[in-house]
Amino acid sequence: MISQTLRIIRRKGKCFVYSKGSAYDLSPPVIVAYNLPPYVKNMSSLIESFAKSKNIQEDVGLFISEEHFFGYDCEANMKESFMSGYTYDISGSLNEKVWICSDLLLFFDEPPAKFFLKMEELRLD
Repeated sequence: MISQTLRIIRRKGKCFVYSKGSAYDLSPPVIVAYNLPPYVKNMSSLIESFAKSKNIQEDVGLFISEEHFFGYDCEANMKESFMSGYTYDISGSLNEKVWICSDLLLFFDEPPAKFFLKMEELRLD
C-alpha cells in the first residue's frame, strides 16, 4: 500500500508533479486531449478546479493513499485504461471523471483500482 504527498507546481493553468528531481506535466498530450470525451477532465484541470474550490492560490500538496483516511477530499475509482493512461470516477467534494496519464506509475507499481486524495496549499516557508 502506498501513501505519499505529491508536490504539485501550478503555472499558467498547467500543473506539474515534482518527483525525483524532475517535473512531470500532468496535462495530456495533444492527441489524447483531442480524443478525450468532453465530460472527462485531465488531471491539470481537475487540480485547478479543486484548488479553486478550496481557495488555494499557490502550489499544492496532494496527499494520495490507497487506504481510506480521515479528512480525505475525494475518492478515485478506476473505470478503464485509455490511450496510455487511465480514467477514474472522482467522488466526494468533486464529482468528475478524469484522465490520468501513465506518470501515475511513478508513484504506484500498477494503477490502483481505488485511491483517496486530499489537497492542501503547499507553503515553502
